[in-house]
Amino acid sequence: MGCIGKPCGYLNPSGSNFIDGNKGSYNSANNNGILVNNGQSKIEGNTCGNNSGSGIRFNSYILVKDSLAIRNTCNDNDGNGIDTFSNSEIVGNICNNNSTGIRAADKATVTGNICNGNSACGILISNYSVNTDAAGTVCTGNTCIDNNTAGIRITFNANHSMVSGNVCSRGAGAPGDYTSSQYTIFVESSATDNLVVGNIIMGKNYVNNGGATNVFANNKYN
Repeated sequence: MGCIGKPCGYLNPSGSNFIDGNKGSYNSANNNGILVNNGQSKIEGNTCGNNSGSGIRFNSYILVKDSLAIRNTCNDNDGNGIDTFSNSEIVGNICNNNSTGIRAADKATVTGNICNGNSACGILISNYSVNTDAAGTVCTGNTCIDNNTAGIRITFNANHSMVSGNVCSRGAGAPGDYTSSQYTIFVESSATDNLVVGNIIMGKNYVNNGGATNVFANNKYN
């Protein structure tokens, strides 16, 4: 299924599903490759690129839960490659050259994805509003190379999450490949009680920006 260069419309898993790339115009809420508004969904094997919004977006922190995005290719979107909400599993996707590759919130599982060359982060673990918390997100086995601000960023009350077994690097993995505002793994002060363990971070060590209760162990830094 392809969604290249124009939005594919809404996917409503609780009713009649449709993908429509033929409308003449779209408002700002619709400029995504695939937009899931409610219910449980399995989004698999799609190509969603060159959209002015995100490649795949789960659109509600209240209604979209327990969804799966697997083996999709979401490259070159002005928004994020994949936006996800409660209890979603994001597995084996390719999300390159977007704003952020994958944005995960509220007990998401983000595993085995490739998120390279994004203008912000490879993977952002955060919440979307005061009504949702990224507590318990698991981010493991992902590759985040040559992203502009950070390979993986933990922010906005993203608490009790685990980041493990990921590869984060820029360029040849040397200190000179980073500016002072570019990071491998960056944890903001609002993020607490997170475990960052066993990651391969090349050229620059992780930065814990004040979250005193975060734990870091066995991260390979050279």
